[in-house]
Amino acid sequence: MLDTNAAVPSDESLEALEARQRQEHRELAAQITALRKAVPKGDKRRKKEAQTEAAQMEADQEARHAAERQAFEARQGQEKKAAEMRRMQEEAEEEAANQVDMQKVEMNAITDLLRAMQLSLEEVTADGHCLYNAVADQLRTQHKIQARKGTTHLELRKQVAAYMRDHRDDFIPFLTNAHGDILNEFADYCHRLETTAEWGGHAEILAMSRIFRLPVHIVQMGAPVMKISEEFPSDRPLRISYHRHAYGLGEHYNSLRPAKR
Repeated sequence: MLDTNAAVPSDESLEALEARQRQEHRELAAQITALRKAVPKGDKRRKKEAQTEAAQMEADQEARHAAERQAFEARQGQEKKAAEMRRMQEEAEEEAANQVDMQKVEMNAITDLLRAMQLSLEEVTADGHCLYNAVADQLRTQHKIQARKGTTHLELRKQVAAYMRDHRDDFIPFLTNAHGDILNEFADYCHRLETTAEWGGHAEILAMSRIFRLPVHIVQMGAPVMKISEEFPSDRPLRISYHRHAYGLGEHYNSLRPAKR
């Protein structure tokens, strides 16, 4: 009997597979012919047994050959998929190699701006509280307002949420994705602002500038210094930098201090 469970070599081509199967088919035909010739004349029982055995041998070979062709097609599909994945990976690597490093470009641009303004960048952890920690650093270092007066990021969040609730009409327009009951959405937003690491932006900066009655100057790449709440005169505005490409995490804020001479 032929081995109906014979494995297909992993490097066997379609032409080699078909040639091998044709050879095995010829060999099986020869075996069956020999089997039939070995039956004594007139021995009907042995003749029937030989016919049954021959039919089983043919069925086994046909099943194995079909399984081998199916396995070959599956392997071809896997190899094609793997080749496509390699091609996509190579294209992605080539694209990445040719892509401008926007994080580096942005940092270089901001560094040049700060040098001209005689300011230095004080890095703030990118944890969702960066805006509040940047402003807290400004209040502590430039205005000597210590933590007991509300300058930790958690205390600032509470103050900002309370101020926005008290001046709701000034801040509802900042909800650009409002759906349904805008008042409930505003309440939910203030709750997240106060109790989570919800990222802060222009609305929260405006609130802090009004709470402390200080202007805020924001340095960023490709734009003039953004000045908020200039109605509060001060020679020491809260200075922060805005980074769109920092750390691969999206938008980020840092604190800006006078450069050391």
